[in-house]
Amino acid sequence: MESSSAKPLADPYKTLCEDVKTFITSFYQHIKTNNLVEIENDYAVKFPKLTEQYFKSTRWPAVEIIAPLVNKDPWFMMLYNELYYRHLYAHVSSFPDFEEAHQSYVNYCAFFEALIKPKKPVILELPNQWLWDIVDEFIYQFQKFSISRTKSKRKPEDEAFLRQNPKTWSIHGVLNILFQLVEKSNINAQLNCYAAQRKLLYCTFLCGSLSPPDMSSQFLFSEESITPDYSF
Repeated sequence: MESSSAKPLADPYKTLCEDVKTFITSFYQHIKTNNLVEIENDYAVKFPKLTEQYFKSTRWPAVEIIAPLVNKDPWFMMLYNELYYRHLYAHVSSFPDFEEAHQSYVNYCAFFEALIKPKKPVILELPNQWLWDIVDEFIYQFQKFSISRTKSKRKPEDEAFLRQNPKTWSIHGVLNILFQLVEKSNINAQLNCYAAQRKLLYCTFLCGSLSPPDMSSQFLFSEESITPDYSF
């Protein structure tokens, strides 16, 4: 018989090591102040390094645990959750349970909704690579969920969950978000402008008033001008 004075097992995530705490707080400050250089370093260098050191095959601390360190800032918590679930898929389980897949989807929906239909102006700068990775991971997790949903053998609790949450990672919901992102980015308008510029330059070249080297330099300038507007 166990003694009533026996201490419960400690939750390893409730006691964060100092370098993880320091990283979380500095990462938060960099995002809060839109320090793009430091954000890129946090994302591309420090986060992978700490993952390799402490969380190579285990989870990062849940967002509820790090929330007090970042004043429960909703933007940072959504971004942290994006990294948390991406790490979960990549290093812990190729496909977590349906509930966690659902929570990741809910986080993506909240993040994209806040960008696409903000209640007030959003002042947020993220590295292009992270923006690309967010969309890429969103599509990847949709694919993984779709494959798992179509498997013939599933647990009864998974069947029940899918019946209760038919909109989770639905193709209509995912496509709706992607179309709204395209519209928000103004990429179609910029591509149309780019095409018009190329047509004008080509006509000018045929008329003999523009040399090939000049056309090349103009083409390079036009290519830069179609970078999607990621400022929200």
